[in-house]
This record gives sequence, C-alpha cells and structure tokens, in this order.
Amino acid sequence: MTRTLEDLTNETVREGGVFAVLYFDMHSPEPEKLKQIATEFVGRITNEPGVLYAQGEVQEPVKGEDEIYSTNAEVHVLAQSLTSLLGISMRYGPIGVEILRPDNHIKLSLGEAHDILLLAAQNSFEFSRFVINNVATPEDKARFNKDAERRAEMGKRLLEKKGKDEEESKDTR
Repeated sequence: MTRTLEDLTNETVREGGVFAVLYFDMHSPEPEKLKQIATEFVGRITNEPGVLYAQGEVQEPVKGEDEIYSTNAEVHVLAQSLTSLLGISMRYGPIGVEILRPDNHIKLSLGEAHDILLLAAQNSFEFSRFVINNVATPEDKARFNKDAERRAEMGKRLLEKKGKDEEESKDTR
C-alpha cells in the first residue's frame, strides 16, 4: 500500500511532529539569480535534520524603486518535532511562521522542552561569539573567551551532577 503525504503528515503530527508554513523574503539586483537562490534555498531546507517533507512556492521577482528585485517564498515544512522547526527558523530567519498542524496543541515531551531551550541558548551564545569576534575590542574578546571557558566548565559540572543524581535516584528505587 502506498503512503500518501496526508498519511505521513497525520502520523508525524500524532507522534509530536509539526506541519508549518515558513515565509521568507529575498532580494537581488538580478531577477534570474534571485529565482535560482530561492530554489536552492528551498532545497537546503528539505535536507535539514528532522525535515520529512518540504515544498516551496516562490513568487515572481518584482523590481523595486531602488533597482533591486524582491521575491517571497512560502515553504511548507513537515518536521519531526518542534525542535527541528525551531532549528530551521533559527538558521534561516523566516519573516513569518504559521503552524498548520496540529490544530490547537503541540505535543511536547519534557526532553524536547529541554532540547528547545538548549538550542535557543546555543544559538544565542553563537550569535554573541560572532558579534564579539567581529565587532568587539581585544579586551572584550579576552573577557568573552574567559567567560566561555567558565561556562563550559560549569556545564561540565552540571552534567556530572545530573549523572550522579540520576544514579542515586536509581539506587533508591
């Protein structure tokens, strides 16, 4: 029996997946290059981790007053989880996101909530590092690097503590 996209969507959403539309805007002085960029962009999203299906519709480029062409793309994405969709949103920066399914509640395990928060924290840290490396003074960079070392050490200690706590809770059962 052949599985349809609707079957895949229903099963994925039932298991905690998300079907959404991501809206993007793109600009270029060359309309043909803009179409090519938009098409490649949709292809990249298709290959992102956790994406089961992606299909994009790119509008015909429109020339603006500044001689720059603009277009919009709507990309329908079926993602295995909200974490996967968040990763795509953080990497590609859509101008809008509309969750189509599930209809009213998102199934989210405690582990996935942890993953979402960690992903947001990691992206925030990466952005800070980018700014520090490209804008900051040498003194600011040194201070940031020292703080990053402390952060890594603290993270390591937290993971070790969590492991000990889990072992102790197993022993008391």
